[in-house]
Amino acid sequence: MGKFLLSKSSYVKILISIIFALVILYISHFIWLETDGVHTSFKFDIFFIILVLSFALFYKISKYIVEFKTVKNCSKADIFFLALFFIFLFIPMSHINQDKISKAENRTLAKWHSIIENNKINYQFGKNFEKYFNDRFFLRKYTIAFNTFIKVNLNKYSVLNNGVFLNKKNNYFLITNFHKKAVRNISKNNLKLYKKLFRGFFNYCKEANKECFVMIIPEKGTIYNDKIYENIKQNVKQETEISGKIVKFYENNRIIYPIESILKNKNNALLYYKNDHHMTDEGNLLVFNEFLKRYNKVTNSDYRLLKKNDFTIVTNTKRRILKDKTIYTKGSSYMAFNYNNEKFLDKEYEHYFPKNGNSYIDKNVAVIGDSYIGQLVPFLTRTFSNFTLHSTLTMSSKELECYFYKNIKKFENNDVIILLVSTMNIDKILEILKKEK
Repeated sequence: MGKFLLSKSSYVKILISIIFALVILYISHFIWLETDGVHTSFKFDIFFIILVLSFALFYKISKYIVEFKTVKNCSKADIFFLALFFIFLFIPMSHINQDKISKAENRTLAKWHSIIENNKINYQFGKNFEKYFNDRFFLRKYTIAFNTFIKVNLNKYSVLNNGVFLNKKNNYFLITNFHKKAVRNISKNNLKLYKKLFRGFFNYCKEANKECFVMIIPEKGTIYNDKIYENIKQNVKQETEISGKIVKFYENNRIIYPIESILKNKNNALLYYKNDHHMTDEGNLLVFNEFLKRYNKVTNSDYRLLKKNDFTIVTNTKRRILKDKTIYTKGSSYMAFNYNNEKFLDKEYEHYFPKNGNSYIDKNVAVIGDSYIGQLVPFLTRTFSNFTLHSTLTMSSKELECYFYKNIKKFENNDVIILLVSTMNIDKILEILKKEK
């Protein structure tokens, strides 16, 4: 009975393949060996797949390199550069980024999805892995920066990078996905649902003796479409019509969509940051005064509107974020564009700080909504005796669902409740105002 013997070169190829397969297993250990600091989970299926594929790949590569020398009779230099080429292929996976959020791009990075999830085969594993790897490969930050540098310097008038459009003629930035969200179609069923939810919200407020309002803030691309790029003009009418339909559901001035006032004044002052999608304090003052007009009308009051001289004004080229403290940033659109060149920050913005003085409306206000609610802090401070902010920006779908009625006790002491969203988040109203079954 004959014996099956391997040649010396075969043993070498197997040994090299095993070594490299172990290296790949070590590099990818975060995939098949998950830990939360307390518990560790070993995923045998992923471990086995990586081991087999790594071994097979390196065995094939080593075989190819040997044939490259013996069969094709190539020089050592050719073999060296071929080996170097294969090594470079593995550099991107040599250090996988574990961050959950990209601060530079201002977004959540793709999460890892196993090939087996909930005891079922994940048929989207290939696409999931591609998104995961594209968001986290080694030196990605520098690769993107170099790519952006090439784009910015080769395009004379405008650049689209990382989902952000830049008009180089006037340095206006626009996150294109935000505008697409703002102008998406709303089905007839959803329009009926808005009507039903608004009716329930306002009926509750009436029974609870509270003044309630809904404020819808237009998206930047709708207002400054002529400053950004031509193709966006076709969507402006669509957003206006959609929001207009929602406003018409309740003809009692409690739904505020101040687009006419904003469009009328957009050339008198810069109402939105060029480097961000939020409104400037000049824009927020305009919108807040529109709210005060409606408040006066609904409550038969005559409170004065705010003026610039109610505030101390500080100027700089950055966007202000108002949370527990004042923070200045270069703007979410600018940061998402991912090209650090402050020549694009060419506009000085006015930031309003309330002057010392008593508020003149003795009411307790609650404001519920997205990131725009923080922009109203200086104006709420100057007018109302007390207010609280309830941000839904980072809430999961589960937390957002039925938020108002699940947390209704939080609003028992409020005299006024404002639901504030931008048009790109208008669909969140459907979750916030949904009633529990």
